[in-house]
Amino acid sequence: MRHEAEALAAPQWRPLGALRILVTDRRLLVWHKGAWASVWYGVIREFRPDLAAGRLDMTFESDPPYCLAGPWVPYLTVVVTTLLAGDRGVGAVEDALAAPLGV
Repeated sequence: MRHEAEALAAPQWRPLGALRILVTDRRLLVWHKGAWASVWYGVIREFRPDLAAGRLDMTFESDPPYCLAGPWVPYLTVVVTTLLAGDRGVGAVEDALAAPLGV
């Protein structure tokens, strides 16, 4: 029963295909379905990089989670970490960064 509840609570990913993502000092701009969507750094609550798999999972205050994948994920992780640390402080970023062991 507990495992079923955990499975239902886990993010349900749906592939969106290749996305164009631009990084600014305040947000990520994601090109999807012919329009730019803003992902403001202020609403990021947690991010989980899996650099070996080239994957970055991000959860937000009130939006569905993102799972970004590709060879640029390590660079994106560094940029987002740096910007969040500058905005929130290193301690807050440590709380948001849920890096798997061994990374």
